[in-house]
Amino acid sequence: MSQAGAYEARLFRLEAAMGRLGLDAFLVTNPDNTRYLTGFTWGQHAYLLVTGREAVLVVRPTEHQQAVEEACACRVVPADLHDTEAVVARWVQAPVALGFEPAFLSVQAQGLLRKHLPGGVEFVAQPHLVTELRAVKEPWEHELIRRACAIYDRTLEEAIPELAPGMTENELAARLEYAARSLGADGFWFPSIVVAGARAALPHGRPSYYQAQAGDLLKIDMGPTFHGYPSDATRTLVFGPVTTEVRRVHALVRKAQLAALEACRPGEPCSRVHQAASTIIDDAGYGRYFNHPVGHGVWGPPLVGPGVERPLVPGMVITVEPGIYIPGWGGVRIEDSVLITGTGCEVLHSFEKDLVVL
Repeated sequence: MSQAGAYEARLFRLEAAMGRLGLDAFLVTNPDNTRYLTGFTWGQHAYLLVTGREAVLVVRPTEHQQAVEEACACRVVPADLHDTEAVVARWVQAPVALGFEPAFLSVQAQGLLRKHLPGGVEFVAQPHLVTELRAVKEPWEHELIRRACAIYDRTLEEAIPELAPGMTENELAARLEYAARSLGADGFWFPSIVVAGARAALPHGRPSYYQAQAGDLLKIDMGPTFHGYPSDATRTLVFGPVTTEVRRVHALVRKAQLAALEACRPGEPCSRVHQAASTIIDDAGYGRYFNHPVGHGVWGPPLVGPGVERPLVPGMVITVEPGIYIPGWGGVRIEDSVLITGTGCEVLHSFEKDLVVL
């Protein structure tokens, strides 16, 4: 299938889903969903209107040429900043049920659209319609995610010799991100989490001016992207010397992660994967220090956590990332991106999980 054909097929799937829901048109404003449906990489201020007749991508003049070059299977229309909603409204015919993504369409933008739309347009919130299409990925998407995961692994291999006590978290993150870019990353899925010492207890801590010290844990959670497709992995290292408690907690998290990986099979509910890890951590007496779902989808659903009975399906890519976070002491997380296969799962990372001493 050609590149244009791939995006046409995605739009066809969306239109079929719209038909099942009784929607006449759908307004896409989530930048990730715009990219998924058209290939356009700068959707922050774009509107993609999908109807039974065509798909229209409305962009600002500053992004018009880029959209013409990148976007597939849609008409590209430029619109000035203060005229965007009026231009979108021209392509909507009433009466119509218009689906939209509420988390990515402000109250102000909705008001402007209603002002310019003809009477009889019904706004129908559909927050997950397009993201659900991204849950099960195609083989070529798997390959791009594999490439992104390989960049993460090689980043640690190349950058680790440069990491040393006395460097700030900002410096450590800069060395790692430079290595990832040098190895082919075209961006990062999320702000890198590079935290040391007691700050490693922050599950989503941002790099700071804290200077790493001998004996500190160093948690590295990064998501280098390759052609827009992300990786997501975490390794927790330590600046020597290593205490007995550090070894014990790291070994426990590794054991929990391996148990969760064994539970990653098609048909298995997401809650079972979480339970496989949480049971081990709970039984060891650290349950109160594991405070998040064991995983999530990579660039799409599902959430992999307690109470989520959605079954895993071949083609999904999820993370498996148990952690123990002890305030005032530090934290350990071990995470891999994982592809669900027909018989089990494929771990997409190869960097070692034994405790690395810097």
